[in-house]
Amino acid sequence: MGSDLVLVLGALFAVLAVPSFASAYADRRFPTVGLGLALAAGGLVVWAQLIAPEPYSLRDVPEALIRVIARVLNPAGAGSPP
Repeated sequence: MGSDLVLVLGALFAVLAVPSFASAYADRRFPTVGLGLALAAGGLVVWAQLIAPEPYSLRDVPEALIRVIARVLNPAGAGSPP
């Protein structure tokens, strides 16, 4: 679960970096926030690859996202008693 969360956070940061880069380009300024988000995203994805029991492929990202969302919505697990 830990590597899934790190991978999903890295993907989220990468998605957030795109509009930040676009905004900086439109305003003709240096993309400081976008660059920081992109570097953090890359670091998180590399870290997720290093701590994962099996290396992730691009096909595994949506499954990891679903597992993280399921864990957030149901932290106790489906089969555990209340």
